[in-house]
Amino acid sequence: MLIINKVTLFSHAWNEMRNFYVDVLGFELLSQTVDGFEIKAGESVLEIKKYHHKEKPFYHFP
Repeated sequence: MLIINKVTLFSHAWNEMRNFYVDVLGFELLSQTVDGFEIKAGESVLEIKKYHHKEKPFYHFP
């Protein structure tokens, strides 16, 4: 069985994502810095970090 402990994603809109995950969906906010935040997602941690480059990151989830 594969257990994912932590996933890190990068976003230009990390603050809006924090508001969505915490305020709208009700996930537990574990920590927050000026560059990102972490929430509890089941037994895992989802970390969203501020993306500091001009190109936007691209993620593909099947």
